[in-house]
Amino acid sequence: MERLRCSHTPLRFKSGFAEALLLRALLFLLYAFIFDRTLEVPIESFRK
Repeated sequence: MERLRCSHTPLRFKSGFAEALLLRALLFLLYAFIFDRTLEVPIESFRK
């Protein structure tokens, strides 16, 4: 029972790490899109 739990932990950690990395990438893309939109408006207004 103890050995099974020990061998199962690294797999769960690895999948959790990949999940967190994917989530972080999605958040980064979302923030980049939002900041791109918010920066676009002031630049356009300054040009006028």
